[in-house]
Amino acid sequence: MKGMLFHHLALSKDKEGILKIAEKGIEMQKPEDIIKDPYVFEFLGIPRKALQYFGHNVETLQVGVHIHSFFGENSRQIEDEYYPTYAAQMNRIGKQRGGPAYTKQQFEQGRSSQGHLIIGDANEAVDKILHMQEMFGLTRFSAQMDVGGPSHESMMKSIEIFGTKIAPKVREALGIRATEQV
Repeated sequence: MKGMLFHHLALSKDKEGILKIAEKGIEMQKPEDIIKDPYVFEFLGIPRKALQYFGHNVETLQVGVHIHSFFGENSRQIEDEYYPTYAAQMNRIGKQRGGPAYTKQQFEQGRSSQGHLIIGDANEAVDKILHMQEMFGLTRFSAQMDVGGPSHESMMKSIEIFGTKIAPKVREALGIRATEQV
């Protein structure tokens, strides 16, 4: 995350503002400490003028995420159950690419509020999805739940939780009716 934040700061057009922050010695610990506008396409490396030049309306542009996710009734239980499956898949990929073994610490960091995974109970998932929506102005969310080949029973339970608990709460928080396209 720090690398992404540094990259965003390096691309920022507000050099004076960044310099003032640096001179005051404020330590930025999370993206929202500096990224205030959820439609900052510089963060994605896409200048607004380029989007407009190619005929895109920046205000209606669709922004989505596709995230490794897995849901259960109890966050600690689903973490303990899913970690071996997820780690085995990450290790297969890592071995093919010459990378190191995937660790429990990486998994836990990924599950943190600022991490790249949504693995836990419905409330944690809702909080993380809404945080990302606020931060990036998401209009689309995709949960990839089959990483590593979890059991059929666990997969069906994860899908059920997503459809009956997570999606309705996210829609409600965003003021979206279930029949509207999200």
